[in-house]
Amino acid sequence: FDADGCFVIDFSRSQVALKICPTPQALRLHLLESETVDREAVHKFSDFLNGLILRGIKLKSGDRVIYFKFTSQTAERILAVELTGKHANACVIDAKTGYILAVAFEKRSRRLKVGAKYKPLMPRSQSIFDQDVDPEYVKLALPHFHREVVFRCGKFDHSEFQRLIEKATKETNPTLYFDPDGRPLCFSPIELSHLGDLRSCNFETYSEAVASYFELLSRKSKKVDEREKIRRRLLDELKKLSDFERYRRWGELILANLNTIKRIDAETIEVAGERIKVKPNESPTEAAERFFKLFKKLKRGIEKIKERLRELDESKESLGVQKVTGKSKGKETESLPYLEFRSPNGFKVLVGKSARSNEIVTFGLANEHDLFFHAKDVPGAHVVLKRARGVEVPDEDIQFAAQLALAHSKASKDRKGLVLMTERRFIQKMKGAPPGTVKILKETVLHVRLDRKNHDEQGAPKSNSKKADQLQNTCKN
Repeated sequence: FDADGCFVIDFSRSQVALKICPTPQALRLHLLESETVDREAVHKFSDFLNGLILRGIKLKSGDRVIYFKFTSQTAERILAVELTGKHANACVIDAKTGYILAVAFEKRSRRLKVGAKYKPLMPRSQSIFDQDVDPEYVKLALPHFHREVVFRCGKFDHSEFQRLIEKATKETNPTLYFDPDGRPLCFSPIELSHLGDLRSCNFETYSEAVASYFELLSRKSKKVDEREKIRRRLLDELKKLSDFERYRRWGELILANLNTIKRIDAETIEVAGERIKVKPNESPTEAAERFFKLFKKLKRGIEKIKERLRELDESKESLGVQKVTGKSKGKETESLPYLEFRSPNGFKVLVGKSARSNEIVTFGLANEHDLFFHAKDVPGAHVVLKRARGVEVPDEDIQFAAQLALAHSKASKDRKGLVLMTERRFIQKMKGAPPGTVKILKETVLHVRLDRKNHDEQGAPKSNSKKADQLQNTCKN
């Protein structure tokens, strides 16, 4: 489980796990790679579900409650996941008695209490799958689908909406859309025509699109929290230094009354009826000089704090939060887990950073005529050089991409090796194999050498490399 209240069911004999988030701000459940699961964080449900076998999943059409049935030789449990807005929750139920054994959020619902009998929620009065579903209900439940129907038909049309729903369940093309500022806007099982002008990314599975969407939102939220912490700290420091003018006043007061100063004790003097703390054995003149220096130092510090606060107000990131450093006012977006480079002649080159991002690069972003590179016989990144159909790629650009493939492989330490090159259309996924494992039907072998002096740590020439810091650079327009 994590700080957001999500938890993961890890299936020991599978390469995937099920992530469940019964949290109002991010209601969802989807698959993710089992290797990404944090097995040290144990959820309270573990005491009741560990070692059990998933026997079935029940979901009524259009409903918001999913029931998972788990069994063992001695126990039978039901995991009820209620994705019901602000009252969303999850609980483990003893299937034989119907009593609740554990609740994800005990303070959120009066209905779900440990030891009480589970009472199922009343089903919704209507479903998006109903032929005569209320358009206002669709507008609330699936706003982007509602806009898509209106975009295509000029008004809401029930038959067109049902056609889109059927297409979404049969011909999925998972797509993640971004607003003009680069913020994640929405995800959809199919491409949406009314969002055609926005940047988007396609994924192989709907779970990958959902996971990427919420991962980006989570990163943004963490950035917001960090910026707010820094902002509060700066304001606290500014408040503490707000009385810095007193040091100048004390210095001026001492110099104006040198002949009438009374020493109360070793660390206190009285000037014009005001007592001032000084250092032991420090003369009034020395104290005045120290106060003036302290005044100037604090004044410079306050100016720096105010400058940083101005930067926070003026320089906004893609979520609309203030930046901490730098004066650039350009929009920034979050990076996906792969790198982007430009070859000497301007070809875009994408480099995977993990098994999952290798899949995205090769099977999500590459076209059949793009060039694929991979270090021969060693684990490494998938590298794709993007090109238009029929365009010949110069040798120096091919060498550039091949060097990236070698630099992002287990053979990089040798500084030389063999790299396979082929067109994307000759790459096939291998059923049942780990993510990123492919079969190459046709290949060309390149001899590649890395020059340590002329290559940076990313494996590309220093003058040409560019990390994929912005989603709009890695997603299609």
